Amino acid sequence: MLASRCVSEILYKHKSLSASYEKPSPTNQFDAGAAWENLALEATFRGIATDGMQGFNYEKARKDLDIPDNFDALAMIAIGKKAPRKHLPPLFKNMTGSGI
Repeated sequence: MLASRCVSEILYKHKSLSASYEKPSPTNQFDAGAAWENLALEATFRGIATDGMQGFNYEKARKDLDIPDNFDALAMIAIGKKAPRKHLPPLFKNMTGSGI
């Protein structure tokens, strides 16, 4: 996906459900996935492009974004408006797929 003025957001989910934040939640990743799905659906409805990503530096994200230890960094999400194909670098102009 090519997005103009692309903004990367971090999707993270609290590891627990209890009021004291001491009891691990077995469904935290499922809940975060449901939240991501709803964000992507709403963005699509509003004409905004989204792209969920993995493979970023999780520890660097934790440090740079000051994510507490009782939270997990799960994914990055690029959010923005799709730019015209003509703005793509030459390497990507001939690629096809749902993301471009």
